[in-house]
Amino acid sequence: MRDTGWETALRRDRYRDYCARVQLTSEEAQARAIGVSASYLNRLLAGERHPNRFFIAGALVVLGCAFEELFEVHARPARRRSGRRRGKEAAA
Repeated sequence: MRDTGWETALRRDRYRDYCARVQLTSEEAQARAIGVSASYLNRLLAGERHPNRFFIAGALVVLGCAFEELFEVHARPARRRSGRRRGKEAAA
């Protein structure tokens, strides 16, 4: 998958509110309904992972809400390049 320079973040409080509305109270039930593993959902809710396209699509269908209600999109911080040089620059 190509790096677009953007990352999607789950609005965890809103996610929990929507789950409560549709009576999905356990993380296992949420994961099963959305179509992801319970361990992935646990890491996502702990802020250790970003939602992938499968989670996003499943959550929107199961919870019946708009993308903007559950997710935020941010510019990804620029990656630092390693200190190694290649080619002519390294020999100089």
